[in-house]
Amino acid sequence: MNAVIRNCYFGGNAGVGVLIQLMNLEEDSIPVSITIEDSVIERNTLNLSIVGTHHHPPGTITIRNTPVRGLRWVRPGDNLEVSVE
Repeated sequence: MNAVIRNCYFGGNAGVGVLIQLMNLEEDSIPVSITIEDSVIERNTLNLSIVGTHHHPPGTITIRNTPVRGLRWVRPGDNLEVSVE
């Protein structure tokens, strides 16, 4: 799965600003490639959450030129690389 999200504002939500749930993916799933760039994540109850990695899905999540201001919950697991650039 490949996804690129650009020039977005995630703010003022009562819940999570950006929620990435990978619960149905396994170790042998097709690698995930998610990029969020040139965006802003702020003023949410929880700004960024990456969950469901207990089955060790492979891939990368890149957050580029996107300030994440405030609370976040990220547990990448063994096969998932999460980078903030």
